[in-house]
Amino acid sequence: TKLEELDLSNNKLSRVPGGNLKEFLSLTSLKMNNNLIRSVDTMIPIGISTFRNLNTLDLSANNISGNIDIRRIDTGARSNKLSIDLSRNKIERVMLSDHLMTTKKVKFLLTKNPLVCDCYATEIKEEAETKNYHQEKLFNVDVDDFVCSDKKNLLETSYADLTCPFPSEILNEKCPQNCSCNLNRYNRTVSVNCAGQSLSQIPENLPLIPRESDEIILHMENNFLTNLTDSLLRLSKNNLSNFESITKLYLSGNRLEYIGNSFPSKLKYLGLDNNKIQSYQNKTLQYFHQKVEGSKLDLKLGNNPYDCNCNSLELNHFLKMFYSHVEDSKQVTLKCLDTEKELFILNEKDFCSSLSLITALIPAIFIFIILCILLILHISYKETIMIYVFSKSWGKIFFSEEQVDKNKPATRS
Repeated sequence: TKLEELDLSNNKLSRVPGGNLKEFLSLTSLKMNNNLIRSVDTMIPIGISTFRNLNTLDLSANNISGNIDIRRIDTGARSNKLSIDLSRNKIERVMLSDHLMTTKKVKFLLTKNPLVCDCYATEIKEEAETKNYHQEKLFNVDVDDFVCSDKKNLLETSYADLTCPFPSEILNEKCPQNCSCNLNRYNRTVSVNCAGQSLSQIPENLPLIPRESDEIILHMENNFLTNLTDSLLRLSKNNLSNFESITKLYLSGNRLEYIGNSFPSKLKYLGLDNNKIQSYQNKTLQYFHQKVEGSKLDLKLGNNPYDCNCNSLELNHFLKMFYSHVEDSKQVTLKCLDTEKELFILNEKDFCSSLSLITALIPAIFIFIILCILLILHISYKETIMIYVFSKSWGKIFFSEEQVDKNKPATRS
């Protein structure tokens, strides 16, 4: 059939007559606006891949709701551009394939839809921000149609907030138990939040979304981790853990004492503040040094009970070299004689010298002297002290009358 234009608008069609339409492959314009159509799961893929001459597909003012998922549709066979009008419906998301976004052979009109402000709004926001007015665009949309948090429109919402939680109807990948997971398609990251779950180990089987993400941001704050090396080694030996994809590791507020140097190769951020770390091994600080120079690792190390002695010397040197990479460098302190001192501004002699050692030992020396004096007094005046104590009403608790009589000085008759 050579029919080029078909107008089915303003009827009461509740579904697209897909099978019958395949007879009209010469169509350049197909109008089905102002009907009662609820789903276009088959019509849009057919319109894109089968009707290669189609220029206009009007599906506006219907009852189409939910998601338009055409991530698996290839536009390679199309020679011309297709405009699909989906305005004035109840559509929440349009999910496109990488190929379709690259070739831009299809344009979507999406005004007056209750569009969701999540990770599948990323490309629409990118296009809306483009200053090149001559560039072909995929979407014709009003950014105020998006339902974003804090009454913001899409342009006012940051890319960091354009996330999709999973598992869900659109993303069925699993998330570790007791954790929450989100996909950010702009940064191509998966965020796994396991904070405050009383965990003593890092969960295994950390998720990545195929073709959508390359990196994992792991939040393990306020748990019960004590030995980081054990947790990370266990993960690294599990081929399904995606260990090497961890780029940010938040470990604030745990019970970490030992750190080691078994970290993911792509690590860009490590938060170790508010733990129980007293010192770092040289191999740990050497790892920090290499990563900061090589891939610009950022750290958070403050509010730990670091030793006020030579154990903190290498940490002092590291801070002086790379303080700009330690977010909380002013909170990296030593507690010396009940006084907290900022490590970055200290010199070696302030906490690692013979004088500082003597100063640190003064309380112990003082207690030892007091004990010696008390021991001497006890040996020299034992009987007198015992009689004096027994003469008090509370003294009978410590000594019996026989003990006192036994220790009384002998008297002459």
